[in-house]
Amino acid sequence: MTLSIGEKFDCTIEKVVYGGHGFVRVQGWVVFIVSNSGIISGEKVRACITRKQGSFFWAEVLELLDPSPSRITPKCPYFGSCGGCQLQHISQDEQQSLKTQWLNDQLLRALGPVQAKVISPKTCWNWRRRIFLHARCTDSGWQIGYFEKDNKTLFMPEICPIFSENKEIFAAVRDFFLKLKKQQGKSIEVCIGKIGLDQYGLFLHVTGNLENSFDKAIAHFSKSFISISIHGKDKSFQHGPQTFSEEILNSTIFYTLSAFLQNHPEAYSLILNSISARMQKPPLHVYDLYSGVGCTTCLLKRLGYTVESIEYNRKAVACAEMALEKNNLTADGIHCGKVEEMLPNLKMPASIWIVNPPREGLHPKVIELCIKQRPQELFYTSCHLATMIRDIKPLLEAGWKIAWIQGFDLFPQTTHLEVVCQLILTN
Repeated sequence: MTLSIGEKFDCTIEKVVYGGHGFVRVQGWVVFIVSNSGIISGEKVRACITRKQGSFFWAEVLELLDPSPSRITPKCPYFGSCGGCQLQHISQDEQQSLKTQWLNDQLLRALGPVQAKVISPKTCWNWRRRIFLHARCTDSGWQIGYFEKDNKTLFMPEICPIFSENKEIFAAVRDFFLKLKKQQGKSIEVCIGKIGLDQYGLFLHVTGNLENSFDKAIAHFSKSFISISIHGKDKSFQHGPQTFSEEILNSTIFYTLSAFLQNHPEAYSLILNSISARMQKPPLHVYDLYSGVGCTTCLLKRLGYTVESIEYNRKAVACAEMALEKNNLTADGIHCGKVEEMLPNLKMPASIWIVNPPREGLHPKVIELCIKQRPQELFYTSCHLATMIRDIKPLLEAGWKIAWIQGFDLFPQTTHLEVVCQLILTN
């Protein structure tokens, strides 16, 4: 017997799987259940089959029959339609337990009985340093905002509780695009960054050339944003300061809206402290790879390590150089370029590697060089567990072992997770 599209049934959610979907078995079939109001293990729901995918089915909740005691009222009015947050209906303690379950399930399937836990920060709202909105020009004019769950439809929020509840900044962006003349084929990436407690900067990256209408943007946005940067193929406009600073673990760190800095300040400090506490004691030579604006470099220099760093983003490298000078720390080597290209040129092999690559993970040449140079320790930080597992498998085969692995909830209210793994060379 099989299920049919449109068939309705009552069930109790067995568990919530990665992505926030419910998991049940109906008539011997695996069914994944989705709901705009979220899913929690143990809840009884009435659902309807919507489609078949391979050997399993998908269903949507029609009615919540018996809610979980862990269910709370989402803070954001767009929860359920916005594609950004998936867990606002779950208490923070339950989110931590759920993410620990997901992490260990994935580790078990990929690496065997490796146990980890997830550490959550105290701050679970208003934590994001910056957000990205998407703008595109259509026949009816400009559309601007976040993507809805279909990853196609754009909507412009009035607030975003994980970033800011300041309506003025969202209204300023929305009103500008309502007045911006149609420019077929153009799309714009809009970055809003938080500077201090309640100041904001704006960065617009425009495909193609900047039209004269963008001249008006400076005057329009200067009321709401202390920093404005608009870049096109042919020219750019800037207003206000472009480089900012904040204190991270007793160091003054500089950053720009276009240079990478982890989104959750408190959780990022937890990661840096956890890594430094587990490292072999100085003096040792360390490679800080994909080093961003130099947070790790500054921390390790303060602790007495020799540190060489590699970062591709020139603005981030400039920020790291400023930070070392500001904090009276001596630079051992800050290299600008792709890690896979710059790494073979470093003259002194390091005892410890610290890597924080983008989502696509390490370049194969970086893994090859690691196996060749054989550092005693490697700390791998990633927001994409699948690529981390892919990258560490050849290192496990080449003589390293997992000494420690831990999740950090850098992204409260979402299903995303940051994971740090420590590998130690055994032979």
